[in-house]
Amino acid sequence: MVEGGQRSRNRAAILLLVLLIIVLGLLAYFWYSGQQYKQKYEITYREKQELQEERQRLLQRLDSLRNVLLSVQAERDEFSDSIQVLLAKIEDLQKKIRYWRGRYGKMAKKVQALEAEIRSLQATIDSLRQENQQLLAAKAQLETALQQEQAKRKNLEKTIEDAQILRAGNVQGMGLRLKGGEEVPTQNAAKAKKLKVCFDVFHHPIVNPGTKTAYVRLTDPSQKLFYDKSKGSGVFLDKTHNAEIKYTIKQDFNYSGKDVNLCVIWEKPEDLKKFLPGIYQVEIYVDNYFAGKGEFELRKGLFVK
Repeated sequence: MVEGGQRSRNRAAILLLVLLIIVLGLLAYFWYSGQQYKQKYEITYREKQELQEERQRLLQRLDSLRNVLLSVQAERDEFSDSIQVLLAKIEDLQKKIRYWRGRYGKMAKKVQALEAEIRSLQATIDSLRQENQQLLAAKAQLETALQQEQAKRKNLEKTIEDAQILRAGNVQGMGLRLKGGEEVPTQNAAKAKKLKVCFDVFHHPIVNPGTKTAYVRLTDPSQKLFYDKSKGSGVFLDKTHNAEIKYTIKQDFNYSGKDVNLCVIWEKPEDLKKFLPGIYQVEIYVDNYFAGKGEFELRKGLFVK
């Protein structure tokens, strides 16, 4: 009986040991399986995060490309059709990225394919922008050349215009007083009743003969312009400065291709007691262009004629 009990205890011990080994093996298996699952989960989660980030990055790149296209379209209308095709392509790519629901392994492959398409789009856009820049550069060169030609033409027209201006000189002025019923020259300011200004309009070989107009501006020693509409004063356009200016008196004359001597007479205004002694300035314009100037003097004193 003792021997039988000993055997039973030995079998129980062996059975317990076997169960312990089995339990330990199962624990090791479950621990190993758990580690593998955890590692696989971490890898899957990390891939998912990376793909999410990749998706966001691609969407941002597509938005950037859209802005570039719109900028190019604003610059050059002739690219509108091509740009509209590219914009539609970008919208389609964005939808594919946003609504893709396949496995992430397949998503990664799709992402790689989309990157290739984006690079192609970028190359097309860069080509368009380069062509646009070249067109703008060519346009700028043409505009610069046009401005230069316009400036040359304007200078040439000015040179031709200046060459056709008649010049005046030999300006002489004097006062006129009554003596024995006749008007005689005087340089006495107090005795003068009128002012007489004479000058020459010189011959110019390329100016066509015809009727011309000389405008005379007469200024007294106080720098006051003699001006009275009732005596023939008026306004003309100074073409040299493109401005309207007043003149004292004008004289039409016939230019036949030779020097012309002209004289104009200005009567003392009724409200002027006497002419001032001093220097009188004379400016002459012929056909609205400055032609020449001069001066003369009226004096005061008992011994001045």
